[in-house]
Amino acid sequence: MCNEHASLTKVKKVKLGPILGHTTMTSIKVLGRLTSTKYWLLVLKVTDSNNNEICHCVVPTLSRFDGIGFMTVEGLTQNTIYKIQMGKVRQNTVLHELTSTPQQIDSSSFDWSAINSTEAKTFPTNNESVETNFVLTSCRHPGLSPIYNQQDKVLKLMAEKFEQVGYPDFQIACGDQIYADHIVGRILPVATPARFEGFCRKYKQNYNKAFTDVASKVPTYCTFDDHEIVNDWSLGLFQRNKSWSHSVLNDGLRAFDTYQGSLNPSSTMQGLSQRLNANYVDAGFDYTYEFQHGRCGFFAMDVRYERIEGPAFDKKKKDWEREIDGDAFEQMISDSQIVKLETYLKNPNYKVKFVISSVPFFPDTSKQFGTPYDKWKGGFKQRKAILKFIELNDIRNVVFLSGDVHCSLSAKLKLSNGILVHNIISSALNWPIFGLGSQNFLFGNLYGAEEYESTCISRSVSGDKSIADPELKNNFTSVSVKTTAIEITITNSDGLESGPYKIKIE
Repeated sequence: MCNEHASLTKVKKVKLGPILGHTTMTSIKVLGRLTSTKYWLLVLKVTDSNNNEICHCVVPTLSRFDGIGFMTVEGLTQNTIYKIQMGKVRQNTVLHELTSTPQQIDSSSFDWSAINSTEAKTFPTNNESVETNFVLTSCRHPGLSPIYNQQDKVLKLMAEKFEQVGYPDFQIACGDQIYADHIVGRILPVATPARFEGFCRKYKQNYNKAFTDVASKVPTYCTFDDHEIVNDWSLGLFQRNKSWSHSVLNDGLRAFDTYQGSLNPSSTMQGLSQRLNANYVDAGFDYTYEFQHGRCGFFAMDVRYERIEGPAFDKKKKDWEREIDGDAFEQMISDSQIVKLETYLKNPNYKVKFVISSVPFFPDTSKQFGTPYDKWKGGFKQRKAILKFIELNDIRNVVFLSGDVHCSLSAKLKLSNGILVHNIISSALNWPIFGLGSQNFLFGNLYGAEEYESTCISRSVSGDKSIADPELKNNFTSVSVKTTAIEITITNSDGLESGPYKIKIE
């Protein structure tokens, strides 16, 4: 019996890939990983609905960045579905000089029959009629038992739901995608990995089938919070405290750049390779980014790498408000980031302006639980200045997106001129004990800006409790931006849905 593929080079499966990243109307970023860059090449094939080949490329990979490789497929058509396949072939299969630029190769001699395909869709045009649908997630703890582990339950539920009702346009992973400072079976921070390879192992554990079943079909945008490095970290702690080793920040952020940052708009292979021996404490890298879908803008803040404590701050003092005359932090974000945020907020091309902040912008949490100084309460002066800027410039439809607090809720804040600012919080994908409850949040007058008052706009399935209650602690949040309103639906690990809660678009 004749085998039509007998003379062809067989493309083999990779352990990770394809993962979808930053997408536009004309491009899609695709990421994969090789376990050995010495013997294998990462290859990518993209075709349209008529099976016309768009690209057939060798994707550059970086051995010193755990074999990660990614590329952006350009020149695509808006609002169009493409078929994507990613695999590996032996190094001696293709003659090439590997650079930071993808290399087109002849597809006629390759057999892709063993490689499953996934579909990716480019973004639509930016007009008033376009709906934007995305998922907000955060906090994926490794679990309390290696045998009975609920770590993947919500991700599996997401994949099943999307298969039934359709895939969102993208997802936002809003911090703590790994718990570098935790191990299976322990609920409290234990130890941060000593080397880059240790951080990478955490990612490889979490970037499993449950993760890829979603991330291979839904473009993912990432931002870090504390557990990508160590609990409650800030740049200031690494700068001022000798017990906070620079190598921890260097290796932890390098791992983040490899597995999460590489999916974001500003990351390039050349830029990633230049960070190999960087001292992240002094480098001042920019972790903000911006993108657009339809009439919605998205600005990702960095509230860790630019955060610097005040000189009198001591995180061991529980009642820091009594100890400090002013903020816990000299800055939550830098002056340059403030300028970028203000420029973004004034951009007339965005009808709805989402701001990604890994920790909640509001409401504050109580002293008894939830480390209130670690949120924006610790930088209340900058928070008030941002709210004043929104107020004075009459900027409407501003919505903050956050994670961190191991519960999901939505809140609104009314400014003096009647403008409403909202914060949607989604957390956690997996947190093995109770999350925060409604009693742990301080609705009402905002700390440091008492003229503003926050209220909760989400309620649980029963209708009489805050969505922050423990029965909905493991969950994800779906956000749908329609013509006149933003609809928010929370789905918990048992498949129960709460909502939709509506935010009126002004």
